[in-house]
Amino acid sequence: MDSPLGPLELLTSVGFEKCTTETASKIAFLGAGGADPYFRNGRGESYLRQILVARAKYSGTMYESLVTKAHDGQLKDVLMLLVTAGADVFAVNRSGESVSDVAIKLGYSVEWKETLEECGYDVSNVLNHSDEHDEVPRQHQQRHLLTFAEYLQEVYRRYYRTAVPKHLRIKEMDSSDSSDSEEEEDEDDFGEQADGNSDAESFHTTMESANEDT
Repeated sequence: MDSPLGPLELLTSVGFEKCTTETASKIAFLGAGGADPYFRNGRGESYLRQILVARAKYSGTMYESLVTKAHDGQLKDVLMLLVTAGADVFAVNRSGESVSDVAIKLGYSVEWKETLEECGYDVSNVLNHSDEHDEVPRQHQQRHLLTFAEYLQEVYRRYYRTAVPKHLRIKEMDSSDSSDSEEEEDEDDFGEQADGNSDAESFHTTMESANEDT
């Protein structure tokens, strides 16, 4: 008998059908709590592959994009969360199909490439990589890899404080928030269901501008 799905696996498998706009926020919450992003099911399929397949299956539930109406901003946000949390962008399932293969096949190459670029990966290395045991592409990244804590700090601040011990937090954030103001902000944050949307849009716009300048 199959084992019951864990919370993160459940979200990546059916979250777009059941949770719609709250999927990314729930994944941020689980990631901040220490959910394992390296999970593989019995077929060797990763969360990244599962989320791409689920989005294609439940594409009718897409809410208005965070970036443009022709761009699946929610999917990109979820991919950013999983990749920064440590999900393997080079993952290949038992059939030899990579995450990149799935993204291209299902029509999400733009979202996948932008995710890789903004997370600091060499896009061509990831797209052309076929053997997950080959370490060469992993050693030649184009710049510092965006961390989960950094992404939370920019887009999901309430979960940033959950995921990162106070003495390790980004100094700019701690200096701007007293303990009292943090409690007030927490109360405001949890009263909004889609609070990450505007922050994610701002983050991606900033990243796109930076990439255009380089």
